[in-house]
Amino acid sequence: MVLDCSLCQHQTHEDSPMPSNRTGRRGTPVMAAALGAALLGAAVHADTETRSFDVSPGDRLVLDTEWGEVHVATHGDDTVELVVEQAGAIDLAYEQQDGTLTIRGTRKEGGVVRWFLDWGDRPTFRLTVPHRQDLSLRSAGGDIAVDDLDGELSARTSGGSVAIEEVTGSLEVETSGGSIRVAAAGGAVTATTSGGAIALGPAAGDVEARTSGGSIRIEEGAGRVAARTSGGSIAVSAAGPIEARTSGGSIRATFRQHPDGDSDLRTSGGDIEVLLPADVAVDIDAKTSGGRVVAEVPVTVEGTLERSALRGAIGGGGPQLRLRTSGGSIVLEPL
Repeated sequence: MVLDCSLCQHQTHEDSPMPSNRTGRRGTPVMAAALGAALLGAAVHADTETRSFDVSPGDRLVLDTEWGEVHVATHGDDTVELVVEQAGAIDLAYEQQDGTLTIRGTRKEGGVVRWFLDWGDRPTFRLTVPHRQDLSLRSAGGDIAVDDLDGELSARTSGGSVAIEEVTGSLEVETSGGSIRVAAAGGAVTATTSGGAIALGPAAGDVEARTSGGSIRIEEGAGRVAARTSGGSIAVSAAGPIEARTSGGSIRATFRQHPDGDSDLRTSGGDIEVLLPADVAVDIDAKTSGGRVVAEVPVTVEGTLERSALRGAIGGGGPQLRLRTSGGSIVLEPL
């Protein structure tokens, strides 16, 4: 079943001549028409659309809008409640079949007046969904915020920040221009932004975080962690191997337990600080061209001991821990 919900069309009125002013000039009909369209457009944009959908446990919700912010809350009912504020700025369509509810928002076509009005009338989608629900959210322009959710989540926006509370399943987040914050995830996490910071809480699976311009903080990854930024610091805590690379900042890596694979930490402009558990067994390959290497844990050194380089083994050796910086020091510390 497909429902198209196009909101009311603008009515047109014939322009009438304006009385002459004291200088003999007549008013401009185009300006009068523009003003009338502006007032009518503002009224349309103020519309609010409300919908309710019955769903079953295990169903999936897809929201795909060309414009607008998205806010998702949860409740204990088997219904999806939707409120769209400033609904007059978009055309809405709904489809519910084969266990998937799809909501689509298409930006209305219009002239200069509508584009001017749209600047301050961004739609907002407010969804209340069952606590146990898989979600796929996409907006071409707006922030996305999601409360606690028992399910998998995919959230993408082309222009805004993303804030996620606890999600029990896997999580994929992407924005072309904003920060990403995730409180906790019960599965693997992939977070990508072209311009903002990334802050991730505990994750029960592997974690991949990438940003072109901001810092990265990962509280605790249960598996392998990969973090890359072109301009910011990185702070990572993980139970598995860590890969961290930044072109302009420091790196702080905390290994919660013995890693089951190789790790690689690199920065072009900052210090590297590594915290290791007492029972760790790794091979160390550390080198800096702009500082020194300091080991505050026992290391069996291979070759000649140098101020700016260290090769050796900790705890008898194991997976490789490779450390490189072009503009800072490297410090190995006990956890």
